[in-house]
Amino acid sequence: MQHSSTLARQGVWHEWYDKVEPFDLSWKNLIWGPGPHLIKFVLSASVNWVRTPDLLQLFGYVNHAKCPLCAEPLCSLHHILANCKTALHGKRYTWRHDSVLGCLENHLRPHVESFNEKLKPIKPALHISKSFHRKGEGKARRATRPPTSMLTGATDWRIQVEYDDALTPFPAEIYSTSQRPDIVIWSVALKRVLIIELTCPAEEGIEAAQIRKEGRYAGLVVDCRDSSWSPSLFTIEIGARGFVCRSLHRCLSALGVTSKTKKALCKTVSLIAAKCSLTIFQSHTSHVWDKNRVRLSADLWQPRPPLHSIRLITNAPTPDGETHGVDLANAGRISEDEEDVQEESEDEKSERGH
Repeated sequence: MQHSSTLARQGVWHEWYDKVEPFDLSWKNLIWGPGPHLIKFVLSASVNWVRTPDLLQLFGYVNHAKCPLCAEPLCSLHHILANCKTALHGKRYTWRHDSVLGCLENHLRPHVESFNEKLKPIKPALHISKSFHRKGEGKARRATRPPTSMLTGATDWRIQVEYDDALTPFPAEIYSTSQRPDIVIWSVALKRVLIIELTCPAEEGIEAAQIRKEGRYAGLVVDCRDSSWSPSLFTIEIGARGFVCRSLHRCLSALGVTSKTKKALCKTVSLIAAKCSLTIFQSHTSHVWDKNRVRLSADLWQPRPPLHSIRLITNAPTPDGETHGVDLANAGRISEDEEDVQEESEDEKSERGH
């Protein structure tokens, strides 16, 4: 660790790694996940060891390090993934941004609409005395925490998402403005509006992107408050290499998303961002780019067969003369309910630790 922090190129990840969620490098994801090419790209990109023009010039393979698209004198990985003007005007970064935004919409829209089905009452937490029990009694009831979702208390929630090919004005009933955040969630009954702005910068620029977006919409937050609304601004940063900033986790927690859903959503947007960036890198030497390219989503690729679908067929027949499959993958596997309980307990431990 000490040696890597002194490296000018490979040690840059020290500047941003504590601001993001770790990429899923579990054995399950390595074997049954997106494939070796994407994993190799993410690992190499995290230490700036991708075959970019500046790296090829450093080792003497080429005479210059110009960007093939915009002729920038120093074409680094950061330049290719987040700072090329030709790629920006050609909507390559927009395609990645809208792909991640579409994934967020697919998860947030059903979640918001679920609060409109019926008014969910706020249940007070059990008294601490309920957590103890006398000797000989049954198991003590676990004290439940009150819901922390900002959507609780109304059934008229609405959500709108803006894409580059579907520009949507800010809700006029809240405030008239030319600004158009990526996601707006609001309730007229509560006079509450949630403004969510997504950015897909290079991991080195996550903090700068957050400050820039907060400054851009600070005036809108004040205007909404002056209009007797209760605004909340959330900035979400998804790194170009596929590393998800912890701001997404905080936003989902404020909306009352379960731990299991948060984990799945973070993994999905991570894969989508990494897949888009790999495509952008592979196209950095070509001026050909379809501006109407279909947004990438989790539904467009078929994951490899899950581990629990593998069955071993034994050669020895049973007394009835048939061979039966033995499901070895589920041996020792815990159920989804047990997994949820473990995740909730881990979240509570982490909260107490902070």
